[in-house]
Amino acid sequence: MRNPVALAPMSGVTDVVFRRIAARLGAGVVVSEMVASGELARADSEARLRAEGGGLDLHVVQLAGRNPAWMAEAAKVAVGSGAAIVDINMGCPAKKVVGGHGGSALLKELDLAVRLIDATVAAVEVPVTVKMRLGWDETSIVAPELAVRAEAAGAKMLTVHGRTRAQFYEGRADWSAIAAVTSAVQIPVIANGDLTTFEDAPAMLTASGAAGVMIGRGAQGRPWFPGQVAEFLATGLAPDAPSVDDQRALALEHYDGLLGLYGRDVGVRHARKHLGWTLDAVAASVGTPIPPAAKAAAMTAPTPGRPCGLRPRARRTSVEGRRVSAAATEHKPRTGAGAPEAVLNALPHPVLCVGADGRIVDVNVSAEAFFEVSANVLRRHDIREFVPFGSPLVALIEQARERNAPVNEYRVDLGTPRNGGERIVDIHVAPLSEKPGVHVVVLQERTIADKMDRQLTHRGAARSVTALAAMLAHEIKNPLSGIRGAAQLLEQSASDEDRALTRLICDEADRIVKLVDRMEVFSDERPIEREAVNIHSVLEHVKRLAMTGFGRNVRIVEEYDPSLPPVLANRDQLIQVFLNLVKNAAESIGDAEDGEIHLSTAFKPGVRLSVPGSSAKVSLPLQFIVRDNGPGVPEDLVPHLFDPFVTTKPTGSGLGLALVAKIIGNHGGIVECESQPRRTLFRVLMPMYVAGDGRAQRS
Repeated sequence: MRNPVALAPMSGVTDVVFRRIAARLGAGVVVSEMVASGELARADSEARLRAEGGGLDLHVVQLAGRNPAWMAEAAKVAVGSGAAIVDINMGCPAKKVVGGHGGSALLKELDLAVRLIDATVAAVEVPVTVKMRLGWDETSIVAPELAVRAEAAGAKMLTVHGRTRAQFYEGRADWSAIAAVTSAVQIPVIANGDLTTFEDAPAMLTASGAAGVMIGRGAQGRPWFPGQVAEFLATGLAPDAPSVDDQRALALEHYDGLLGLYGRDVGVRHARKHLGWTLDAVAASVGTPIPPAAKAAAMTAPTPGRPCGLRPRARRTSVEGRRVSAAATEHKPRTGAGAPEAVLNALPHPVLCVGADGRIVDVNVSAEAFFEVSANVLRRHDIREFVPFGSPLVALIEQARERNAPVNEYRVDLGTPRNGGERIVDIHVAPLSEKPGVHVVVLQERTIADKMDRQLTHRGAARSVTALAAMLAHEIKNPLSGIRGAAQLLEQSASDEDRALTRLICDEADRIVKLVDRMEVFSDERPIEREAVNIHSVLEHVKRLAMTGFGRNVRIVEEYDPSLPPVLANRDQLIQVFLNLVKNAAESIGDAEDGEIHLSTAFKPGVRLSVPGSSAKVSLPLQFIVRDNGPGVPEDLVPHLFDPFVTTKPTGSGLGLALVAKIIGNHGGIVECESQPRRTLFRVLMPMYVAGDGRAQRS
């Protein structure tokens, strides 16, 4: 540590962008968000993002879990990704973590806690540290004992939060209680809890006898605070808060960085809370409270940077269903209808200029939409940072440079954890003659067209099963009833041995009839009664059903757009669709301890589809997603998943998803599956309800 002030690991707060800023502004060490060891060991994409440490001189990854083997494996992954220190979490009080017997639950199982340290120390050569609380509650203060055993197991530093797990964050942290730990061990101890002012730092050090301090919530919205505390400890002088303009610049840097790290949609959600804390920090530094309406606007806006005053009001340009801020491209455009920049920005395909060193020189608006980050962010990075490792795109640019001629490649996947999965494109690379060493890259996305093609296949499958159901009802159910009746007659005079056979005939006849009954729903061609339906009430109903039955052991996370318009649909059929999808997700997860199902809604304009009975194109702007972290669907089954009698379950009938495809198709919508290990999602696109006056209404 370059100074005795550390930035604490905070879930959802200390992303790599925030840590880079805090480190640059003087924090002695910064620690990653808590990362589940099992997820990192299994190469989960979200876990890898939380453990990201690019741009940090001293990268520290904090791991959580209770399985020594997973902890050791995750530590190896972290070190292989650049971690110089591995920290083990034994203090998190969150119910989700404690419910999995990790975090501060380990304070009740000291033997297991020590085994975790032993396994991690044995697995890696970098220093291993431990963060803990005083104990489980006031009757079990075990931090001194755990500290002694952790030191013996090889831990090189300890951090102690001055509360018990039972306290959560209530009351005040007891800094003097940490002194029992510092006096029990020879390794450095860092004190943590409630450091929010400059004067708190020397008081905490004096009371605890610790070698340093760790700042958590006191740094929210104030990434400069740990560095200023270090300066105060060194000089005794309290630095002034950064100017409002400097705070605005730091917030904008963090905002753009989050969009680059997570993509636009997820990045905006992460940015909201940070911008709320930024407003609080600005208000404190100028002594003027922020109006509640302004803060509420920042916390709920689809582009929170604008209501926060980080960006000027922007002209909105629609590009293939994605809205992109024209303010994101701050370079001054040339004028005239035929200006090259205007022509490039009118193209629906992403276009990039890549320099000889691999850095992105310029992009058009479609490229911003494709990579879901602004032009400013793209220009600051190498093309390799936005494409998968070993992507053919990089090799194509090198090939075009060697030949000094255009090259093409087709059906290349540019999907990464940042942009959420498969992104199939055709690539065209050509040298830019006016600028030696610079190459133009054009991407032609195939995903939407391929989805439409597969959707037509799903609808064809639904129609074929419809005809099959009508035939089965007539050609099979009637003869089966005769066969069953004959078996019952034979049973009356049969021997015990033969009676078992007649019973088998009756049971099999009943089973086949039930299967045919399930298929009869496909032959129902009556018009669907549709109305304005609030999709969130449908999903809430499905969630309640799941939590009281098949999904009681699965965590269901909701990420809803509260301003979403109603969907034009039949409520009962929508419940049937999403109940089927959520049940499939829960069955896929099985008994996994960390099982999660994410239900999300969003407004995605741009997808239009022709539907039977109408010459007009129907817009499908409403997106509903059911995502789970189960093992995934086998790759060879994904294209056929909505066909009848195709199933991944040993006892499945293979009709559930075929019925989903039929219902969504009858509503003029699309259903699509994307699957990879730990990330399978079903995306439903549907039309919104439009009132008689032609205006969309809000839910």
